[in-house]
Amino acid sequence: MFLWIFIVIFCIAYAFFSFLVIIGWKRVPQFKNGTTSHNTFISLIICCKNEEKHLPKLLESIRNQTYRNFELIIANDHSTDNSATILKQFTSPFATKIISTEKEGKKNALKQAIATSEGKLIVCTDADCILHPQHLQTIADFYEKEHAQMILGGVLLHPQINFFERLQALEFFSLIASGAGMAGIKMPILCNGANLAFERDVWNENVLEDRTASGDDQFLLFYLKKQKAKICFLKSKESTVWTSPTPNLKSFFAQRTRWTSKSKYYTDIATILVALLIFCYSLLQIILLVATCINPEILSSLLVLSINKFVFDVLLLSSSLPFYQQKKLLLYSLPLSLCYPFYIVFTAIYGLCGKTKWKN
Repeated sequence: MFLWIFIVIFCIAYAFFSFLVIIGWKRVPQFKNGTTSHNTFISLIICCKNEEKHLPKLLESIRNQTYRNFELIIANDHSTDNSATILKQFTSPFATKIISTEKEGKKNALKQAIATSEGKLIVCTDADCILHPQHLQTIADFYEKEHAQMILGGVLLHPQINFFERLQALEFFSLIASGAGMAGIKMPILCNGANLAFERDVWNENVLEDRTASGDDQFLLFYLKKQKAKICFLKSKESTVWTSPTPNLKSFFAQRTRWTSKSKYYTDIATILVALLIFCYSLLQIILLVATCINPEILSSLLVLSINKFVFDVLLLSSSLPFYQQKKLLLYSLPLSLCYPFYIVFTAIYGLCGKTKWKN
């Protein structure tokens, strides 16, 4: 009896969270490009470390931007490959600054880059991303209309060739959709530094947690949330950026544990509660699976818990995937749901207890 009460509580809690995200996603209106005055001077900032494979495509996508009132600042964080040469050879019709960072680490690179910036609006992306030609144009239009102090954007994985890459794409999209949905109900809990914009005047480098290898985006989000800043999700295909999936399981878990490691320093109550709900839900699924091997009668409890999560996950994904023309990823919902509890529990425990680092 006690077990069923426990299961019902978790099912209701997850259903409530899912409904919040779905409602929030529907509340975020689709933004269509308008006519901007081009008065907003943008600083496009990229931190780079050993990205010779991805830099040419990124730089080409930047060169093709329709919006021209911006400066490009790339902070080269002690790259040991051919990145420095590629950056030195890059030519563009707009102002470009290539910085060799003094201290190592992504956060130090970000601080140094922003310190040299002159834009009213800071736009951040990653060195392994590709931007739509109207990326900056759309962000500028949205900013001049909404005057949001922080703008969260969509990130999709590309290419999606094999089974592993499609699983990654679906799992990654669930994070983006959840972040968008929570922002839609004015309770932002997630953002991604690969597609993030904020006013230079609200930047505070002191909020970055130096003990973590990542998290500059999240800690800034929490800081601005406390300051009652206007934080919006930009629902637009043109503002979405594409980034590469990780090539193998080792790099995938290294990335995810790096993301998880920063959570021990979170202070935002809503984010902590959601993280605890997801972790405890997954842990309970694993416990019930083990218990079922000992006592088959517990199987019904496991099925109820798992089906509940699967149904609400599909509801969320089916409401958001079509917007980005990614509906085909729904086919991978079942295999993802089967491995998800193990992935969550492992990355959470290892990320909180193990050592992580950014790149080399």
